[in-house]
Amino acid sequence: MAEDVDRETIARPRPRGLKAAGETIGRALFGSLDPGLLDWRRARFSSGDDETAYQQFLVEVEAPKGQIVNLVGIAIYYLFGILDFLTFDSNLAAVLTLRWGVVGPTAAAIVLISFLPRFRKYFMVGTASLLVLGAVSIIAMIGLAPREGAPPYIIGIFAIFILFACLQRLRFEAAAAIYVASFALWSLTVNVISPKGEIEVLSGHFFFAWITVVSMATTYVQEIQSRLLYYRDRQREADAARIKQLLVEATAADRSKSNFLSILSHELRTPLHQILGFAEVMQASPRDAPPESLAQITASAQQMLGRISKMLRYADAAAGTIKFEPEEISAAELVAALTEQMRERLAKSGVTIKTGDVDRAALFIDVSHTLYALSNVVENAVSASARGQSVTVSGRRAAPNAYVIRIEDSGRGMTPAQIENAFKPFSLAQDVRSRATEGTGLGLTLADKIVRDQQGSLTLRSAVGAGTTVDIELPVAERARSAA
Repeated sequence: MAEDVDRETIARPRPRGLKAAGETIGRALFGSLDPGLLDWRRARFSSGDDETAYQQFLVEVEAPKGQIVNLVGIAIYYLFGILDFLTFDSNLAAVLTLRWGVVGPTAAAIVLISFLPRFRKYFMVGTASLLVLGAVSIIAMIGLAPREGAPPYIIGIFAIFILFACLQRLRFEAAAAIYVASFALWSLTVNVISPKGEIEVLSGHFFFAWITVVSMATTYVQEIQSRLLYYRDRQREADAARIKQLLVEATAADRSKSNFLSILSHELRTPLHQILGFAEVMQASPRDAPPESLAQITASAQQMLGRISKMLRYADAAAGTIKFEPEEISAAELVAALTEQMRERLAKSGVTIKTGDVDRAALFIDVSHTLYALSNVVENAVSASARGQSVTVSGRRAAPNAYVIRIEDSGRGMTPAQIENAFKPFSLAQDVRSRATEGTGLGLTLADKIVRDQQGSLTLRSAVGAGTTVDIELPVAERARSAA
C-alpha cells in the first residue's frame, strides 16, 4: 500500500515555477482556499459576479469610513502648507494657488459629491482621483522648489502613498499604475524639468522606489485580504441560513412524521380491531355468529393490506427501486381502465365519475403503475366530495410531446397551506384528531413520484369550497421513445 501511495505521489503532476511559488506564498499569507476563487495577478475575484457584488459591498459598507479618511487626508494636505511659507520666495504665490486654490478645493468637492446617493457608487473613482491629485500637486511643488536647501516635500508623497495603501480600498491595478506613474513623473521632474541636487536625487530615487514597491505590496495584500474576508463572511452567512433552513425542515419533518405515525396507528388499529372483534364472536359461538362476520373480517383484512401495500410502495418509490415497464396504450383505453378500476370504490361512496372529452393519443407508460397513480388522485377527489357529487376525468393533447389527463372534483377544496404540503410525505390535509376522512396521506406523494419518474409531471389547483383540479402530464409515445 505504501509503495502504491509513493507511486501516485510521484505520478501526480506538480505545479512548477512562478505559479507554484505564488500558490505557496498565497497559502502562507491567506490560508487554504479555492485556487479558482481569485485572480491573483489582478488581486480580484475570478468571477465577474462575485467582483460586482464585492464592489457593491464596498460602496454600501466601506464608503462612509473611506469618506472620513479622505477628509482627514485633505486636512493633513492643508497642514503641510506651512512648509510653503518656509520654503518659497519667488514661487510662493503659484504654490499657494496650487494648494489652496486648485487642489484642496477640488479634492474637497470630490469628497462632498461622494456623499450624494447618486454619486456614491463612484466613490472608489473619486478616491483614486484624490491620490492622483495629491501626488501630482506635490511633484509640481517639488518642481517649483529651489534647487538646493528645499525641505523634503517628497515625504508628503510617501505619506499619501501610505495613507491610501493602508487605510483605503483601491483596486490593485489602478493603485499600482498611480504609484508607478507618480514615481516616473517625479523622476522626470527632478532630473529633466527642474533638476535638483545630486544627493537629493539619488536618495529620493532610493526611497521613492522602495515606498512604491511597499505601497504596491501593501495594496495587493489589503485587496486580497479584504476580498477573502468578504467571501468568508458571505460563506458563514450562507451556512448559517442553510443550517437554519435545515433545522426548520427537520422540525417540520419530525412533526409530520409524528402526525403520520399517529394516523398510521389509527389506520391499522381500526381494521385490526374489527378483525379481532368478529373473530372473537365467531370463536365464542360459531353457530350464533352473524353470517356477515366472515365478510367483515375479509374486508378489514383487505383494507389493512391495501394500506400496508401503499406504505411499502412509497418506500420503494423513495428508494428509487420501482421498476417501470413502459408499453404503448391509447389515452382512451387508459381512462376507461381507470373508471372501471374505481367503479366499486365509487359505488360505496355515492360519488359518480364522469368521462369528459378524451383526445386521441398514444401514450408510452407503465400501465400498472400509472393506473395506480391516477387511482390515488381519484381517491383523493372522492374523499373530498360529498354524496351525490361527481368527479370528471378528461384528456387532451397539451403539446406535440405531452398529453394531460385532468381529474376534477367540486368538493371542499384546499387552502394554500394544504396545497403546499400536498406532495410532501408524512403530511396530511387534516390533523389526526380532527380529520374527517381516512387514509395514510401518501396518495398524492406516490402519484407525483410515479408520474415524474416516467418523464411526466403533476400539478394541482384548488380553492376552498371550489373543488380541486389535478393535471397529470404523461409522455406520448414519440417523445418517450426518443428520450429512451
